[in-house]
Amino acid sequence: LEMLAVDEEYIAFMRLIVGESGRFPELGQLFVRSLPQKAWTLLSHYFTAHPELHSPNPEATARIFMGTLVSYVLTQKVLHGQEIMPISQEAMIDCLVETIVRHPG
Repeated sequence: LEMLAVDEEYIAFMRLIVGESGRFPELGQLFVRSLPQKAWTLLSHYFTAHPELHSPNPEATARIFMGTLVSYVLTQKVLHGQEIMPISQEAMIDCLVETIVRHPG
């Protein structure tokens, strides 16, 4: 998260993808296939391989996990939300891990 949240080129790239995906849906789909889908798949396999986490739906859990991180980057960095409703990366990650890993459903 730290790497993505401070990389100005990545943030500019996200703005471009979000802004142009309405006119060019294939651009948005290519992005989803290249990054989020791969991360969802890896995390889904991780949650499946660790039954001690008691994830009732590993794919949904992976999407929730990644969705939280993507939401952080979008709202805090891409859309300049850190000036309106700041939250530290550490607080976000700590709460996410606590919610998903330490208090499984």
